Parts: sequence; structure tokens; C-alpha cells
Amino acid sequence: MSVVVPPACVEHQRLISASTYYGIGGTAKYFAQPRSLSDVQQCLNWALHHRLPVAVLGCGSNLLFADGEFGGLVICLSGMTKMHL
Repeated sequence: MSVVVPPACVEHQRLISASTYYGIGGTAKYFAQPRSLSDVQQCLNWALHHRLPVAVLGCGSNLLFADGEFGGLVICLSGMTKMHL
């Protein structure tokens, strides 16, 4: 897969507040919900290629995002229940 095109799990302009425990936060320029380690690798390669800052979100607790836009990629790992390396 080309790193120029975003991976299938990446959305554009997604509200971060919908994925945080307190429902606080603005928008992420790009938001990913990978389902596999391969998806995570594709997202990181894509972000690196485009020189985007990356924030990793677990289950969304103990985390506050500003109400403005995060100009990079937020990777939400809440959908990944198991990972085997």
C-alpha cells in the first residue's frame, strides 16, 4: 500500500471528544481506529511520510485534548483487544 494515500482506517476531521471519557476535545485532522498491528504500522508510516504529529489514545480516560484542532493523526487503540508480536 502506498504511504501517499491514507490507510482505510483513517478518517478526516473527526471529533476527539466522542472517544474520550470526559467528552472533552476538539477535532483531529486525522483519526484512526486500527484493528491490527498491521493497521497501526500503516498509520505510523503514513504519518511519518506526511510529517504529521501523532497522538496515541487508549480508552480515553486520564486524557484531555484542547477544544481546537489537533493538526496531526490521533490513533485510537480502544478497538484492539489483543496484540501478539
